[in-house]
Amino acid sequence: MVFAKARVDPTKIVTIPRLELTAVNVISMLKAELEYENIQEFFWTDSQVVIGYINNEARRFHTFVANRVQLIPQRTSPEQWNYVASADNPADYASRGLSVTQH
Repeated sequence: MVFAKARVDPTKIVTIPRLELTAVNVISMLKAELEYENIQEFFWTDSQVVIGYINNEARRFHTFVANRVQLIPQRTSPEQWNYVASADNPADYASRGLSVTQH
């Protein structure tokens, strides 16, 4: 794993899939910071709803979701996105309050 991000939810009520989709903005930043161009990338989410959004061809979403989902084919391919069970998601360790020895 190269990158994981944990943060406190905003005070405004936002669904978990919407929070997951904001991660799309991190992809370009990470590639620029690492100065890698030709690398094989894999993206993991513990939200089956997000996987459904990415693979949905009907594209009937609310504005927020539609704006994030349209970025995915521009910056990645849907085949790069995979599901990981929440219990197995190392990106959630920080939000679960685990110590280094508990992972």
